[in-house]
Amino acid sequence: MRSPAPAATGFLAGTPRALRVAATNLALFLAFCSPAAATQPQNILVIYSFGRFLPVNIAVDQGLRAAIQSPTAEPVIVFDEFLDVPRFAGEKYLDSLAAFIREKYREQQPAVIVAVGEKALDFVVDRRAALFPQAPVVHLAVYRTRAGSRPLPADVVGSWVAFDYDRTIDQALRWHPQVRRLLIVIGTCTPDRRYDDDLKAAAQRFAGRLAIEILEGLPNAELSKRLRELGDDVVVFTNGFYLDEDEPRGSPRESARRMAAATRAPVYGPYETWLGNGIVGGYMTDIAAVTGTAGKAISQLLAGAAPATLSFPAIAATRLNVDWRQLRRFGIAAEAIPYDAGATPVLEEYPGMSAACDVARPSRTATAARRPRGGGGRGDRGDQPPWARRAARRGFSASGNGYRAVRRQGSTPAGSHQPAAQCDGCRRRPATG
Repeated sequence: MRSPAPAATGFLAGTPRALRVAATNLALFLAFCSPAAATQPQNILVIYSFGRFLPVNIAVDQGLRAAIQSPTAEPVIVFDEFLDVPRFAGEKYLDSLAAFIREKYREQQPAVIVAVGEKALDFVVDRRAALFPQAPVVHLAVYRTRAGSRPLPADVVGSWVAFDYDRTIDQALRWHPQVRRLLIVIGTCTPDRRYDDDLKAAAQRFAGRLAIEILEGLPNAELSKRLRELGDDVVVFTNGFYLDEDEPRGSPRESARRMAAATRAPVYGPYETWLGNGIVGGYMTDIAAVTGTAGKAISQLLAGAAPATLSFPAIAATRLNVDWRQLRRFGIAAEAIPYDAGATPVLEEYPGMSAACDVARPSRTATAARRPRGGGGRGDRGDQPPWARRAARRGFSASGNGYRAVRRQGSTPAGSHQPAAQCDGCRRRPATG
């Protein structure tokens, strides 16, 4: 015989049994879903200096999200904010933006703040009291001259970047021995005047070998006209500049694309995200290395590490990046690419080219230079990995180690070769990157 159920007491006394069961289940559900019982995410707030669609911001966002690791079972949520300079500026604007960010994240305060670019770093440091003073700050993509200009708090850490103009210009002269003039193009609205000052200084160090010419602040139509008139004895270098158009059409990357399209002279630049836009290449900050270092530091901070215990390189790593399509255009052989410990060339392969996708497919994370095996030189076929030999058979003259071919999505000319089904496994970058 079933024993009678215990009588209900308290506020449930006198209610039907079904209602008592429902009330109990509801109480258990609410207790389980309460903030105290739920797993609380760890929030990361990334503040960018420029606009949302600037290609380098997209690359940094992808790199950070791939590199940040939660030290516990708690999820990590990455939030993004954009200062959108130089389109918006002024102390009043920045103060109002700080107040907005503070209110927006009042209930989801960040455990770590990431400042991308110098404007973002200064914004966070100058307004920490109005933002989240308890959160340590990791900065990246900040130019080296900021390091000595103003001291940073002990809990603001990161690495600095520098553009290797000298090595890029020197390499361009090796690849284009007929060049007698170096043309520096500077716009009226540049990302940072100090970049252009350093570029001018680097150009002057080649004054004994080249005639140096600087085009600065020309209207777009006049600049295009001057570029169309250039011959084969000129090499062009630019940091890019902002056009009077909305991003991404008005970005420095777009200005470089238009310059490269307007001239038959080779164009070089300092940004990895410009590859595929018509420039030959250059020694550029390695975005993957920068975001990887920052992501590791963020993960350590989430695990409870003190900011002072983190280590960063004094200057972020650089590597030589080149566009294979431009190598072919200007008759530069793969054998002419320098293979040394300080450079990992990236040869960009495009869908419009006739090579199969499997020319080279190292792992996504493997960017270290391939070193020759054994005692053979670069011309020794015996020291080549299979992918390099396949590249050579397909007409790419890939006779060295130390580079990888990467197929970039998009930019396929009408009527040209379309990637086959086997291309789906390739590493792809965003067409806007």
